[in-house]
Amino acid sequence: MTNLPVALSTLDQEITALAERLQPARPEFIAECLHSLKAGGMLVPKGVAAEDFLREYTIALGSVPRHGLIAVVTKLKRGEYPDISSEFMPVPAKLAHMARAECRLIVEDIARLRAKRNAIEEASKPPKVSVEENERQRVRIRELHREFKRQHQSGKAHIHG
Repeated sequence: MTNLPVALSTLDQEITALAERLQPARPEFIAECLHSLKAGGMLVPKGVAAEDFLREYTIALGSVPRHGLIAVVTKLKRGEYPDISSEFMPVPAKLAHMARAECRLIVEDIARLRAKRNAIEEASKPPKVSVEENERQRVRIRELHREFKRQHQSGKAHIHG
């Protein structure tokens, strides 16, 4: 495998790019997304007090990937969640769950790429050979080399003979 370093490097780059998409959303970005939903006409759920609105959502969405939050906000604004009311924002925990679900494919892709990388590395390692097997192989190689030399000498003698 002469392209092994290139293949591994490419896999590492793909894994890194996907992992970057899973970086948690910052509080400022969470606030932007929530204000975007409000600007689009969605109301804060009745169970969330107006003065606690931003704090509650920031707590729930603090570890949620930015990519997932973007996807959920976009889909909510487009009305692409048939089971979610277009009048009210999902409660904080539900919104966090939805954002994580949007990242499921990325997480699966990363796992698949890591498994592929591990398989390539494992396949590229020389096979482990026992000491006895290694010695048998050396003896066999010496025998083959002696036989080659004998045939070569015999061929030379036959030509010059």
